[in-house]
Amino acid sequence: MPSTRITKRAVDDATPEARDFYLWDSELSGFGLKVTPSGTKTYLVQYRAGGRGMPTRRITIGRHGSPWTPEQARQEARRVLATVDLGDDPAARKADRRRELTVSELCDLYIAEGCTTKKPSAIRADQGRITWHIKPLLGKGKPGTSPGVISSACCATWRLERPPAHTAPARAAAAQPAERALRRKP
Repeated sequence: MPSTRITKRAVDDATPEARDFYLWDSELSGFGLKVTPSGTKTYLVQYRAGGRGMPTRRITIGRHGSPWTPEQARQEARRVLATVDLGDDPAARKADRRRELTVSELCDLYIAEGCTTKKPSAIRADQGRITWHIKPLLGKGKPGTSPGVISSACCATWRLERPPAHTAPARAAAAQPAERALRRKP
């Protein structure tokens, strides 16, 4: 694994090989450049959260080119490594975020478990509101900063971005109780 100061010239001179190739920075330990066989050049940070004996983790900073230059990537690597020194684990935080429920999964859970005391007509109405209003706009998104909680800011954005339709005003107003129910903390 070669080690040199990562500069624009070093990045431009890095040629693809048969397998992934890593170029490590001699100035900042843990900062590197990954070159894939297809020629993609990506800046990354490698670290050990918890010190020796712990597994190494890698965080991708971004692809070479706009907006990432070697100096900007080095600054970001310094920031990431500083958070690791303070005891944070950015890779674990990213993995936790990926495991959170999406709004669509949360809506399905609400229909399956949160409507046990409602009348069948109210359940059908909620299902329609979720199917036609909430899932199309927020379905793949994450609920908010807290797992399983939809923030008020998220709902305000949803109301502003909702496309107009011939039944939008009445149905949008009717969707608000389901929206509030989804926002309730468990």
